[in-house]
Amino acid sequence: MAITNRNNHLVVGKRAILVRDVTDSVCNRKTIDWIKQRFPIDDNEIWECIDTIADIDTLSTGTHLKVKNTSEDKHNIIMEVAQISDLFFIKTIQYGKIFLPNSDNFEEIFNAGLNRLALESYEDVVNGKISYEESDLHLLTFNAFNNELQGILTDNEVLNLLKESDETQI
Repeated sequence: MAITNRNNHLVVGKRAILVRDVTDSVCNRKTIDWIKQRFPIDDNEIWECIDTIADIDTLSTGTHLKVKNTSEDKHNIIMEVAQISDLFFIKTIQYGKIFLPNSDNFEEIFNAGLNRLALESYEDVVNGKISYEESDLHLLTFNAFNNELQGILTDNEVLNLLKESDETQI
C-alpha cells in the first residue's frame, strides 16, 4: 500500500500508521522485526516510509555529521560517528540500501552507505572533480571526514584506506 496523506499527516498501510512514527523508530535504532511487532506493517512499507522521509525532507543548516578517528595508527583510520542528525541517518540508510539490497540491518546499511559516500567524495577530490558538492550527503560526509583527517593523511591516502575497507564494491 502506498503512502497517503490523512489530516496533513503521511500514513502507510491499511491501519494508517504514521510514517514519521516508523522513521522515528528507525532513528531510535529499532530493528525491522521490532518495528513490525510495534506497527502492523511489512518490510516494504517500512522501506517506503524511509524513502518518503529521505526524499521529502531536506538537510538544513546545523551539524548533521561529526566523525572522530579513534585509530592510533597513521596508516589506518577507524572513523566513529560522534554526532549525527536523524535525517542524515535516514538518508544514509536509503543510500546504503542501494549497495546492500538484501540486508535489513540498519547499522550495517548505514555503515556501508557512509563508507560509500566518503569513498565517492574522496574519489572526486583526488580526481579533481567537484561533483560531490552537488549532493548534500556527499558534501557533508566529505567535510566531516576532512575536518577530522586534514593534516593527518592526504586525500589520496584517505581514498586508498576507504577503498581497502569498502565491502560494497561490485
